[in-house]
Amino acid sequence: MSDFGNIFRSAMDLYEAGQLAEAEQACRKMARAFPQAAEAMHLAGLVAMRQGNQAVAAERMGRAAIADANSAEIQHDHAQALKAVGKLRDAIGAFKRAIRLCPDAPALYCNIANTYRQLDELDAARENYQHALELAPDVAEIHANYAACLYALGDV
Repeated sequence: MSDFGNIFRSAMDLYEAGQLAEAEQACRKMARAFPQAAEAMHLAGLVAMRQGNQAVAAERMGRAAIADANSAEIQHDHAQALKAVGKLRDAIGAFKRAIRLCPDAPALYCNIANTYRQLDELDAARENYQHALELAPDVAEIHANYAACLYALGDV
């Protein structure tokens, strides 16, 4: 395994074990040694998010999203971080990028719909919930969110 692979695996293990301070240190080490590695930036963002540092997470995820514009997971996590800091319009853009990369993921449509609901853009929310339900008709959470959207629209 490469040096990057070893450091990354170690950092990921620390993150998964909940040893966030140690994971943060490992991420800093990766950032110094491999400043363009999107995976390192992404993991650093996940660590910050779990530590409750949403602004730092959004910044790190943003760098990761630029470094690897072809990762739906990174785009999605960036969107979630943007939502956490109240940047809902920017989150919509990141969700759209994730959907373009992975158009068959119902969670992406549900998450963008939830964001549209927060913005009170209920028609866009309804459309995305419907798409999520086409992909995952048995997921209760999507049905519940869709019903809440319909209720807000006065359609129930």
